[in-house]
Amino acid sequence: MQCSFVEVHGDLYYCPLAEFCAAYAVPRLSSRLVIADPISGATPLRNAKEVAGKIVLVQRGECDFLTKTVHAQKAGAVGVIVANTDEENPQLAFVMDAGQHRAGFASKVPAIMAPFETAQHLLDLIGDSDAMTLPISIVLLSAAEASTVLDAQATEKRRQLLEAEALLKQQDRERQQREATMLLRSRLAKEASMAKFSLPAEAPLPIVCEALPAAVPVHALDSKMLSPKTFASQPAEPMLEQKRPCLDLSPASSLLVLDMQYYCAMPHVGKFANQDVLNDYYFDRLRKVVVPNLQQILAIFRGRSWEVIYGTIESATRNGRDRSRAHKLAGIHVPRGSFEAKVLDTIEPTELDIVIPRTAVSIFGSTNVDYILRNLGVTCVVVAGVSTLGSLETAVRDALDRGFATIVVEDAIAFESHDEHDAFLKALDRMGGSVVATTHDFLAELPDALGLDSM
Repeated sequence: MQCSFVEVHGDLYYCPLAEFCAAYAVPRLSSRLVIADPISGATPLRNAKEVAGKIVLVQRGECDFLTKTVHAQKAGAVGVIVANTDEENPQLAFVMDAGQHRAGFASKVPAIMAPFETAQHLLDLIGDSDAMTLPISIVLLSAAEASTVLDAQATEKRRQLLEAEALLKQQDRERQQREATMLLRSRLAKEASMAKFSLPAEAPLPIVCEALPAAVPVHALDSKMLSPKTFASQPAEPMLEQKRPCLDLSPASSLLVLDMQYYCAMPHVGKFANQDVLNDYYFDRLRKVVVPNLQQILAIFRGRSWEVIYGTIESATRNGRDRSRAHKLAGIHVPRGSFEAKVLDTIEPTELDIVIPRTAVSIFGSTNVDYILRNLGVTCVVVAGVSTLGSLETAVRDALDRGFATIVVEDAIAFESHDEHDAFLKALDRMGGSVVATTHDFLAELPDALGLDSM
């Protein structure tokens, strides 16, 4: 009896071989792992050119296991890994069969099932690679060899758990110290900024007492002075035109980046996993406009030690039972700790940034972001990122309702359509938020807003 494993970076993960691959007996098959398109493998693969000669990852569901394997085999794949979608049992994997109608079918390529936990790990590794592929091997071991490997893994896992507990305690202490330091830094910066613009105290004006004039008899008044026509004939003074205040940028400003994670901003993953036709407008804008501009803004904020906060969608549980009704009805689910919950690596958070997960549309209504902003002394919020079920506009509206000055950098946000984008800008104008057309204009405001001569 032989047991099949997936080997990645020297680590082995148990993944049982399908019944219809029983004749397969190659001890080791090494290639690169790619994601199928569509990821379900229920229809012929559209990315056959990328799949040819490689091991392909497909997702369980929508069709039987044999159909997935046949589609991958016809696309030129040398092996198939089926990702189990059972989040309730993240370590579960079983032997796949061909079904009653095709029980005698034998696949030419190996097909194995990866537990949900292993599949998520593989997706994480693929996402971290520039080429979106991963060196991988399918390895067959004897029963004795497999038992030795599994026992060693169990021992190692227990050791890692003990180390993780100790590390968590240490990190908690460091986090408390870091938060105290950041709070003090923000408070000092705010006090310095307020002191810079405060006016010197003036001496009190002397009190002068004067005698009141004698009363004037009514008959001595000119009746024309009391005529209503006299008042009506006077032209009304024009009201001053209200102008939008200049950008209120200071050390008390914070950048709020919404939903720039793999679930919302990567093709063929997360909310776009089962889309046959990709939204070219949305992904082109993300790749060519939003991400490069966000990189500039992040660099400026971090260089000035201003606060950076990421708002992400991520459940507190693996099965998402804690999600809001809106997210459940919309089918939005990002499991805790999954690849889809990670911020894009091109704009990933640093250890000093704050990441706030949520399971609802409103980040202000479902998290403690308001509490955090006030503890940090923030008075102005700069909003960027993408909108999921209206999360961007809701964040701006909620920030304004809570008294924060709010700025949106127009070329650092993205909606799934141009019409949604324009509608948001019109609504923002009515709400009283500030819009800066380009990142270049936004960065140009910083010296004047801070009273500096140069960046």
